[in-house]
Amino acid sequence: MEFTNDDIKQFVYHSCQLLDEEIFSDYLALFDVEKTRYRVTAYSPELRKDMVWLDHQREELEIMLKMIPEHIRMPGRFFRQATVYSVERKEDTANVVTSLLLFHIDQHGQLNPLSAARYHDQIRVGRDTLAIAFRDVRTDSRIFGAGIHVPI
Repeated sequence: MEFTNDDIKQFVYHSCQLLDEEIFSDYLALFDVEKTRYRVTAYSPELRKDMVWLDHQREELEIMLKMIPEHIRMPGRFFRQATVYSVERKEDTANVVTSLLLFHIDQHGQLNPLSAARYHDQIRVGRDTLAIAFRDVRTDSRIFGAGIHVPI
């Protein structure tokens, strides 16, 4: 099976849907078994450099996702609005840039914006599978408040 750029876009959108629905085991299954890296960074104008908030390999990401039920939560749910900007193919890899808006909907139905970010994904394109090898979440938002317990 040959994957098209549309297949790759749908794969990225599906990753957001799994996070929205908090199906973390299926989300983790989207990542490359042999090589996974998930990183969250934000640029600090005061420091004039990126702050690295999270930098996990697959095993650490798996532990983090399993521990989510133990966290203090913000009441309500999260909603992601993603738009894939570009897909650049090189042999068995696709570099994908996605614009992401993350919202929190509280228990009263109030919508609150939390983050404007971009995914910079490196997706392994196999013969029969797609897998995220590296997801670099670059957020422009630096204040989230207490209780954000899920990946961006």
